[in-house]
Amino acid sequence: MTNNQDKIEQLRSYGINVVERQEMVPTVASTELAVYLKTKVERMRHLLQLPSHPFLPSSTSAVASSAI
Repeated sequence: MTNNQDKIEQLRSYGINVVERQEMVPTVASTELAVYLKTKVERMRHLLQLPSHPFLPSSTSAVASSAI
């Protein structure tokens, strides 16, 4: 269970076959959390759909999502 693309790549580099990724879906309860999750997507390549939040521009609501 991860949204961390780097973790998946590291497991594969050790010969562990990752066949499925169970996405963790965040609930944005505050502006601070929304900004934190947006940073995880943009800077750390996390794979997740950001829910819309009134204090973030609408263009960031669906930032990055990718299959394994």
